[in-house]
Amino acid sequence: MKANKNLRAKILSILLIAGFIINAGYVVSGQVDNEEFEMGVSAETAEEWNEKGVGFEESDDYEKAIECFDKAIELDPNDA
Repeated sequence: MKANKNLRAKILSILLIAGFIINAGYVVSGQVDNEEFEMGVSAETAEEWNEKGVGFEESDDYEKAIECFDKAIELDPNDA
């Protein structure tokens, strides 16, 4: 039974490491937006991107604010 626990622990460790490597690959490849990590909030809807843009604007990071507003417009160009 102890052998099963050791094997289970090794498998879980391998899976955790593999998950970390896969997630790191997404970040490096650009498939995950850096803004999501910097703001600590993931955005999917135009409204959420707008809120993130306002947060960047309030912190005087106008470049990132514009990027967020651009993404909001891409998602919903009919909502000013």
